[in-house]
Parts: sequence; C-alpha cells; structure tokens
Amino acid sequence: MIEHSFQTLHLQKDTKPKVADVIPFFLDGDTAKRALDFVAYMRSHKMPPAWASANFWKATYTGKVICWVNLPKAADSEYKWQITLDLREIDKYADAVVSAGLQDFIWDNIKQCRHVLYGTCNHHNCAPGVALTRLGRKFEHICHNQYAYEFPDPDDATIASIKTLLALERDVRDKASKGNAQLRAELEKKHEITLKALAPRGNPVEVDLSTMIVQGDIEVFHDDSSIAIRSGGGDNGIVTVETFTGPIKVDLRAQTSRHDIRIHYHNGSIMLGTIYGKIYLHDLISGLRHEFTPGRWIKAGEVVDIEWIIGEEIMSVKVNGNLWKLGEYYYYTHDFKETSQAPAPLRLSTGPESTVTVESLRVTEIT
Repeated sequence: MIEHSFQTLHLQKDTKPKVADVIPFFLDGDTAKRALDFVAYMRSHKMPPAWASANFWKATYTGKVICWVNLPKAADSEYKWQITLDLREIDKYADAVVSAGLQDFIWDNIKQCRHVLYGTCNHHNCAPGVALTRLGRKFEHICHNQYAYEFPDPDDATIASIKTLLALERDVRDKASKGNAQLRAELEKKHEITLKALAPRGNPVEVDLSTMIVQGDIEVFHDDSSIAIRSGGGDNGIVTVETFTGPIKVDLRAQTSRHDIRIHYHNGSIMLGTIYGKIYLHDLISGLRHEFTPGRWIKAGEVVDIEWIIGEEIMSVKVNGNLWKLGEYYYYTHDFKETSQAPAPLRLSTGPESTVTVESLRVTEIT
C-alpha cells in the first residue's frame, strides 16, 4: 500500500487514491473508524466518493454532487476530517427537515463565504457571498455554492443526522431523475434539429493564438501550438484581434490546471467549473448571471472540447460532444431578432491561481 503524508499529497494527482485507503494515514482510533464507516455507507448507497484533489473526495448521485469528504492538508488544520453536503433540493423537502427537528442542524452548518470570514478564497470572484432565506431564516454572506453544509469532525449523532438528510435528498433526486431523462432526450433531439438548421455566414475563423491581445495583469506563455494564461478573473484574459457579429458558434479546445475555463462575448460569458459541476452563464446583453447544474465538471489537467452556440433562438453548451446546457428565452434573443448586434471580440480567462492552456479556438458566424 502507498504511504500517505502531508509531504506526499502532490502525488495523489497521479494515483487518485480511494479515501478509505488514505484515512488510516491521517486519522486513528474512533475517528478513523467513524470516517471509514461513513465512506462504506456512501458506497453501499450508490454514492462512492471519488478523488477530486489532494485529500478531497466528492460523491455524486443522479449525476450531481451530493457530498464531499475532506481530510486535513496540513498538520495545523482546523479539523481532522470534514463532511460537506450539497443539498440542492432541500427546498422540496423543507417540511420533512423541520418535522425531523433538523432545522437548527441546517442553520448552524450552512457554508459561509470564506472571504468574509478569513480573507481567503474568492476563487470565483463571488465575495462577499449571497443573501438567502433557508427554512424560514435569513442569512447574509453565504458561499456562492449556497446549498453546501459543512460538518467538521462529526460525531456519531451528527453522522446519523447527515444520513437522514442524504436519504431525503436522494429520494427527491430519484423522483426528479425519472422525469429529467425524458426531458433531456427531448432537449437533445431539439438541439440536433436546431443545429441542422444553422448555417455559416462565411468561413470559420481559426484564431491565430499568437495574435491574441493580453488584457490585464496576467502571465502569458506561448509555444508552437498553444497559449497559456495564468491567473485571470475580472476583466483579465486574452482577447481576439478579430471581432464577430452574433449569432456565433465558438469551438474551444483547452485545459485548466485548477479552476474554471471562461469564454466571454459582449457582456456575456460561460464559466465551466472543475469542482461544483455547475455552469455559470452571463447574459450577453444584461450581464445577468444564470446558474445551472448539469452534474458534470471539467477535470483539471484534462483537454476538453467546448462548443458554445449563441443563436437567435437558443444558447447551448456542449463539452466533448455531450450536451451540458440548452436554454431559451434569454434577453439577448430578442435583441438579436430586433437589432443588429455590434461586432465584438472573444476573451478567454480563468480563476485566480489557475492556468488555462488553449490549443485551438475557432469562431463561426451563423444564421
């Protein structure tokens, strides 16, 4: 068995160990037993935790994240281990939570904005968090992942309550997934029909990556076949010399070392994440942010092919040929129909302390 320690955490990227194999190296006694029992419970209920990053595992259910298990990353960590739940359907079983007497359990453990608490994080430029109401109580400065609940060093009673919440969440997801499967099939069929109806308004533009303009204080690295940018966020990034008039189709091949891959056009953008399985979509005209959870995420270090169609009727996102999002009725669709869009360049960026390497970028103006 591979030995694990704080000094060898960087090796996990290659080995992607199972959490049960790592727990004995960081926990002992009753704490280790409790953690191992919980992981076994997750596996037996079709929620096996999979390695995500150093001493960090995430479990999915019906294609969406439902739980994370963390082990310490340093000897002075604030906890020995932690369970974090993603209860994105909690509003649908709020009455059951209250009936079980777990409302305080939820209120006391809702994940707060790390930037507000400690001056850290803000990887998604989302500080100071969001205001929301959960189970009748108002909160301020909640993490942008607003359905996350953290339970550091849980005891047996805490884990029993966690299992109750997981059962409620799974039941709602099971019921929803049956209807979603049919709906998704209908959307994919509609997407293919729409794609066939689209036609280019000229030749696709294969962007010469070496000509892209650096915007903001970022590091840029070139080689013969790619361009890499480090850091980013805000208005930073690399911008095409060419401008494009919508509707357009964007084809990007890229990889990220840590955080999102972001594509910007006019006031709009898409942000494809590596952690939460979410797409953040900003409307082209209003800049209004929409959040979607396809239950999939980009793997850090893996080259992906992204297709973003900004059409008159739809906006769609495909990753590696798989449809992640198909949406209608955005504000920009009316603008495309009623006015002529001013041409604009494309900008590529990423989150802080992350490097995105771009291998190719193609833009096609479409009908």
